[in-house]
Amino acid sequence: MNWNMQQLRKSSTDRQLDGICGGLGEHTPVPALVWRVAFVVLAVCGGAGLLVYALLWWLMPSADSSGATAGSEWNLHALRRSDTDRQIEGVCGGLGEYTPVPSWLWRVAFVATVFVGGAGLLAYVLLWLFVPKAEATILGA
Repeated sequence: MNWNMQQLRKSSTDRQLDGICGGLGEHTPVPALVWRVAFVVLAVCGGAGLLVYALLWWLMPSADSSGATAGSEWNLHALRRSDTDRQIEGVCGGLGEYTPVPSWLWRVAFVATVFVGGAGLLAYVLLWLFVPKAEATILGA
């Protein structure tokens, strides 16, 4: 089972709406049709599928986007907030740099879990408070 999350992008060829399920199908062992069915079922059963799909539509990079690259392995001992990939204090950027999961996917996860009892907001604030900020890289030094 190969989940290639580092290169996860919307599909430019397998598109029904915006290429989200096609991209998931191209970069995971789960076919695009299964992703489509899962989003529809989750949308009908409480609306979570609609919320997650909307977040992916907003945050998932397009097929031609280079985007920020994710780390090659989990390195949580060295975890720092990013100095370059900063939306709100660099928490998701840092997680993207020190794990194989891209920063935009961390953003989707945090926003989605905000609607589950506020757990995403609490986790984000705790990471913001306790994960040190990366030191700025000085060019030419």
